[in-house]
Amino acid sequence: MKTLRYILLITFFTTSVFAEEGKGELDGKVLECLHGKYGVTITHWIFDGMHVSTPLVTRELPLRIQQGNRVEYSTTANSILWKTSDVRSVRYTLDRKTLRLKKHYRSKELSVSECQVIALRELEARYQILMQHWNKK
Repeated sequence: MKTLRYILLITFFTTSVFAEEGKGELDGKVLECLHGKYGVTITHWIFDGMHVSTPLVTRELPLRIQQGNRVEYSTTANSILWKTSDVRSVRYTLDRKTLRLKKHYRSKELSVSECQVIALRELEARYQILMQHWNKK
């Protein structure tokens, strides 16, 4: 019986350490996800200091990315999880290996997105290029 307790205790602490170890792996980065029927809708999520948010673009030039509504995320060995704090709270589950993001409302799966990790500066540069293009028109 003592051996079983010891094994369970070691398993618990090992799992907790590995889950915490990768907890900040996306901090300072952007998750870019393609979703929708034809994969043409793009959403971005900014990870920073154990929080995730959607980006907001400043109005002044040069454009900068600011964080929108921030919510805390948690991790498991296989997933990164967060939920919005709106009236109709939506839950998100990111598979750490495949980078597939599942969106849930209550018990219903709303969508699955294919994602990639990019640098925040890359996202800002894309907005700069778009603004330069729009200003020439």
